[in-house]
Amino acid sequence: MEAWKLIAKKLEPFQYTVWTEFSPLAIKYNAINLGQGFPAFKCPDFAKQALIDATNSDENQYSRSQGYLPLCQELARFYSSKYNREINPLAEIAVTIGASEGIMCALLGMVNPEDEVVMIEPCFDLYIPQTAIFGGIPVGVL
Repeated sequence: MEAWKLIAKKLEPFQYTVWTEFSPLAIKYNAINLGQGFPAFKCPDFAKQALIDATNSDENQYSRSQGYLPLCQELARFYSSKYNREINPLAEIAVTIGASEGIMCALLGMVNPEDEVVMIEPCFDLYIPQTAIFGGIPVGVL
């Protein structure tokens, strides 16, 4: 059975993205791919040591769903001074693993079926399917 036959029907129109075509072309022509996050650098020693230290510590529980509290507090402190207003780390900060997850969470929490979601075109290729998944109607503007 083809893998796509196992995927929800609402995702069928989104089987292919620009990366389905461009990534193989970049490999074929040994091009530098500036469009995707494929890091090609050595991980710094301090980052590896931080991972070792975290693994060896007793802090081994799940973080709160909005993000690791000390990180949220530091972000609130930084942005409070930047924007000249007090930001509440418990109510106004959420940490995601990246922009795509953050946008997906925002759409999940804010888009109702048939809502129009305006996006500047050309847009990142995930925005349209993410909007459609939650029943929104993508509306592109130039």
